[in-house]
Amino acid sequence: MARQQGVRAVRGSEESLVEATGASYAQWFAKVDDAGAIAADGTSWPHGRIAAFLVEEGVAGWWAQHLTVVYEQERGIRAPGQRADGTFSASVSRTVDQPVPVAAERAAGVVADALGVPAPSLNLAAKNPSGRFRRDDGSVIVLGVSPRGEGRSVVALEHAGLDADADLDAVKARLRELLGGLDTPLA
Repeated sequence: MARQQGVRAVRGSEESLVEATGASYAQWFAKVDDAGAIAADGTSWPHGRIAAFLVEEGVAGWWAQHLTVVYEQERGIRAPGQRADGTFSASVSRTVDQPVPVAAERAAGVVADALGVPAPSLNLAAKNPSGRFRRDDGSVIVLGVSPRGEGRSVVALEHAGLDADADLDAVKARLRELLGGLDTPLA
């Protein structure tokens, strides 16, 4: 499918896949094909059915999801950046030298200010605080913060619920801009 650049699912190393699942991408894709995931008329199993088939074949949950997305993209069932519900999303992340509670509050404030909306409530006691910013167009920006070593955090932003005509590269650039706001010195 000719769509956005830079948002195709990352395959990961063949070695890691074989170590985790016992088979290569080509071998798993052949098994899914042989099981009838794509019919002669071009219709295909839904995402959940493909993932469930892989789990039944002994693939662990995360790997089954990963293989399903890569399979769908390789076979033209899903465009890069497309979610199972047909909408599109783009995400970025960044490691910052701030503990999780500080990074979460700062990120929520930066995004809220940029969007002109109130910051969502965050459970700062959670290991991985998160928040959702609902947009007037029905899309959502999801904030997630997780620990990355002593005093460091990974801040991730995902803009989900986008239409098929969304410029995902531009969306990612805007999300990176928002994360750049975390560089502002603390007051």
